[in-house]
Amino acid sequence: MLLKLIHIANALRTQNEVSYYTDGSCEGQISTALRSIRHQPKINIGAAFIVEGFEELFAFAKLHDWASSTRAELAAIFLALLTAPPSSSVTIYSDSQCAIQLIQKFLSNQSTRAWLKTSNTLWTMRIITLIREKHLNLELIKVKGHSGIALNERVDQLAKEGAETGYNISTFFTFNSNHVRYFPHFQNIPIEHKFRRFIHTAFQIKAEAEWALLSRIEERLENHRFWWTASWAFFTNITGFRCNRSVKHRLWSYGVKAFHRLLPLGSLLTQRRPDLYKTLGCVSCGSDFITEIWDHFINCPGLIQARSSLYSQISRVFQNLLSKFLTKKQPNMAPWILR
Repeated sequence: MLLKLIHIANALRTQNEVSYYTDGSCEGQISTALRSIRHQPKINIGAAFIVEGFEELFAFAKLHDWASSTRAELAAIFLALLTAPPSSSVTIYSDSQCAIQLIQKFLSNQSTRAWLKTSNTLWTMRIITLIREKHLNLELIKVKGHSGIALNERVDQLAKEGAETGYNISTFFTFNSNHVRYFPHFQNIPIEHKFRRFIHTAFQIKAEAEWALLSRIEERLENHRFWWTASWAFFTNITGFRCNRSVKHRLWSYGVKAFHRLLPLGSLLTQRRPDLYKTLGCVSCGSDFITEIWDHFINCPGLIQARSSLYSQISRVFQNLLSKFLTKKQPNMAPWILR
C-alpha cells in the first residue's frame, strides 16, 4: 500500500492541479436480535480514490473498528491527499455531503470542544493537518452517486474491492495536534464517536448484559422462549412515563414481574417464607395438592372465567379503536370491514 501511494505521488509531482474521485464503502448489517449475539457480524469497510486524467493511478484500502460510511469517505479523501503535490490545487469529487461538510466545518473552526463532540474526528484531523502541512488549495465538489459518471462508478467498485481485499489501515492516534493533545481510547482503540454518546451506550450495554445473565432470563434466551415483538412493544409503551398514579404503577410492576416470571405464585412464596406457605396449594382452583408454578398459573382451571372476561374486554377495546380509525381514514369501507 505504501509503495503504491509513493508511486502515485511520484507520478503527480509535476502537476499543479490534480483532481480525484473518492468513495467509501460500508456494507453489512449488525443484527439487534439477542439470538445473534454469539455470531460475529461482518462489516466490510473500504476506501478508494482514482486520479482524473490518470485512470491507471488508483488505490484502495480496508478499514476496521468503527463501521461508518462517512468514516470510509473521509479515509478515501485522506489517501488521495497523501499523493497530492505540495502547494498544488486539489479538487475532490465525492458523493458524501456529510464528509464534505465535516472538512469544511473544521477548516474554519478547530476548537478542542468541537473536535471531541464530533464523530470521525481522527480522519478529519488528519485531513486538516495534511492540507495545512502541504499548503493545498482544496476544493470539495459533491457529485450524485450512481448517476452514470464513469470515474465515480469506477471508484465505487474500487472501494468495494478494498473492503474485501485491501490493505488494513491503522487508526491509532500517533501524532500531535495543537488543538487535540489527547484522545480517548477504549481497549486501545480510539473512540471515533461522540464521547458522551459512547459512554451512555457503554453503560447501557453493561446493564443489558447483566440483565441477560440473570438465571431467569438466560435459560429463556437460549431456548428462544421470548416473543420479542410483543415484549418490546409492551416495554416501549411503559418506558419513561411519569408514575403519578397507582394504576400506572400497578401496570408497570405487573408487566415487569410477569416478564421475569417473578409474580408471587405459590412456588415463589414457598421459597421466600416456607414457614408460612409450605403447604400452600393453588388459591385460584382451590387444590391443596398442586404447587402453583408458572405453567399451572397459565392453564389453571380456576382462572378460565377471568381469562375469558379479559379476552372479551380486550376484544371490545380493540374493536372500538379499529372502528374509530377506519371511520376516520376510510369512512366508506368501515361498515363493510367491521361487519
